[in-house]
Amino acid sequence: MALQRITQPTAALVRAATAYDWIVQMWGLPSTPIAALALDRVAHRIRPSAEPLAGSAVCARFVRGFRWAADDDGDDTWRLCGLSGSGDAVDGGVVDGRSWLVATWQHRDARRTRVSFVDVTDSTAIRYTHVLLGEPAFDHRGATFRDVACEACGVAWYGDRLYVCEPLGGLRVFALDQIKAVPRGDRSMIGRQADGSYRAHGERCVAPQIATYEPLPGFRHGWSFCSIDRSVSPHALVTGEYDDGPSPLY
Repeated sequence: MALQRITQPTAALVRAATAYDWIVQMWGLPSTPIAALALDRVAHRIRPSAEPLAGSAVCARFVRGFRWAADDDGDDTWRLCGLSGSGDAVDGGVVDGRSWLVATWQHRDARRTRVSFVDVTDSTAIRYTHVLLGEPAFDHRGATFRDVACEACGVAWYGDRLYVCEPLGGLRVFALDQIKAVPRGDRSMIGRQADGSYRAHGERCVAPQIATYEPLPGFRHGWSFCSIDRSVSPHALVTGEYDDGPSPLY
């Protein structure tokens, strides 16, 4: 695969953070910084520990890995898509004294997306939890959130923001400092309920979308993956498109 660098503007911020933040504030749910909820508390809101894997004969360079807990490993309703981590998020790769991976998943119905925060500090005791991605909205009950229908093929964690790729739609931006804890409830329930409470398809947390970057008119390339380039100043978000022919990097 050849890489072609594109230097002209490719996308524009079309939905500002302030509009979404205003709706999120109307949810009436307290915002907890990622250090307190999406990291420290995630380590306590865990599913069964993931199974660590030792060296594998499949790949000579393989060092270690892990298998998802049984209820996730055998669940074919979710498809694993992208991967980032605290190495992208901050210099040094350690957030609150721990090392993290974040993985994106798309549901089989193609109408919902989630991420998993994985504590990989100790390779013998890997723990993780799922966080649903939600788009702030209004309905007849008031301020709510709805599912994010996104392939989530690429993801980059930078500071307190999560950038998620949509192959033909650009980038969605989620606020990791605005993650909300919600009751688990039924897996069919999403957003604000009749009693004023919120649900997230049975997950304990939801991360709100705060902005989108959409391609400028005439731009015909897609977004297949993204990452953070810390070798330049200021740091850059690098995205690219997979194709059978020459593929752009921009």
